[in-house]
Amino acid sequence: MVKNSAKKKQAQAKRSAKRSARSKEMKASKTAENTSKRSILSLLPKHTKKANFPTFAEAIAESWNKTYFIARGRPVGQNQMRIVPLGTGFLCGRQCMLTCAHCIVNTKNEDAMAKHHDGDTYFFVARDGAGRYHSSQLQLKLDSDLFIYQDTDAAIIELPESFYTNGQKVFKHPDDHFLLADDMIGIGSDVGVIGYPFQQLKPNTGQSGIDISGVLVRVDKGVINTAYKDGASQLLKYEFTMSFNPGNSGGPIIRPSDGKVIAWVRGFNSTAMEISGGNGEKAKIYAHYSEGLSTANLKGIAKKHNLAF
Repeated sequence: MVKNSAKKKQAQAKRSAKRSARSKEMKASKTAENTSKRSILSLLPKHTKKANFPTFAEAIAESWNKTYFIARGRPVGQNQMRIVPLGTGFLCGRQCMLTCAHCIVNTKNEDAMAKHHDGDTYFFVARDGAGRYHSSQLQLKLDSDLFIYQDTDAAIIELPESFYTNGQKVFKHPDDHFLLADDMIGIGSDVGVIGYPFQQLKPNTGQSGIDISGVLVRVDKGVINTAYKDGASQLLKYEFTMSFNPGNSGGPIIRPSDGKVIAWVRGFNSTAMEISGGNGEKAKIYAHYSEGLSTANLKGIAKKHNLAF
């Protein structure tokens, strides 16, 4: 009886161990299944940002990979695509990019390519002076993942996971974006601009479909020479002692000390003034200034798009 009881207990222990092993195996399988279903981006460790930059060059080194050249492609014939440059954009929150509304919908340009059509292909390229780059292409749909705010000349692009990944490989962390300043900063403050003026993209037969070898990021630095609220639009604006050129529109204007974006590039203006010479003759002189829109103008839409103030 003792032997039979011992054997019975051993058999029960074996069955219990097998059930426990099967349970653990099923639980591990279920965990793996749930993990595979979750976004790969949600599994990434937390990304940390530098907050202090002793030099302008260090601030730029942390900024180029958050700043993108943007171009639009549209089929023009069989197996052909026309690609036009639009301007610059920058990452301003998790899976969120900002550029100028007039880069996406230019009402002053009669060319059909100057205005968004659902189905257009958008190309995004970030490339530094050493040749490091990140590129992506997306099709954007108005009021679904592309939002236009004409009153503030802002366009918000909500980026899909594919912008950051290729299969299970992550090219860029979704938390690697700029932080935005929520107030105006003073006249005379040091600032810098980064962007992609005078750029073109050419189609090629490679895997990416575009040739990015000629894409060059350009930077400049200066100071805020004035800041004000526009009486007509009520927008908070800056003017800068920096050079803005075609293609800079939508790019970030940063405070080099902490890398925060204080404004985005609106454009540049020239003003003619007539003066009288000593002999009674009149001449014209031209004043040029670069204009940006304060990120404080975005606070009204910050929660809707999870902008990173």
